[in-house]
Amino acid sequence: MSTITRVTNLSKLRQERMREINLRNKERERQREQENALREREARYSNGHLFTSLTVSGTTLCSACNKSITAKEALSCSSKDTNQMLSSCNVTIHNRCRDTLPNCAKMKQRGAETR
Repeated sequence: MSTITRVTNLSKLRQERMREINLRNKERERQREQENALREREARYSNGHLFTSLTVSGTTLCSACNKSITAKEALSCSSKDTNQMLSSCNVTIHNRCRDTLPNCAKMKQRGAETR
């Protein structure tokens, strides 16, 4: 076998290997995205609050622990009322503090209004 043929074969093998690696990486990334989406959906609801991610600017304090919130961690409650309009209970918190909040005040108000 000539040197050129060997180099060509090695090049083809390398290209095939790179394709396999890229396909595996894409599949892993797709799985990670699905897992993250599932985790985020589960994390959105807590104690009657419907949390959405929020980017904060300047100094914002967590309603639960009164510590400063960085942009990565911010969640805000925007619960849907019976008319499907957004009403906010004005709670902004760290992601890690979402389970420490009492029940959503807007949810209590809506429950009293429907009775």
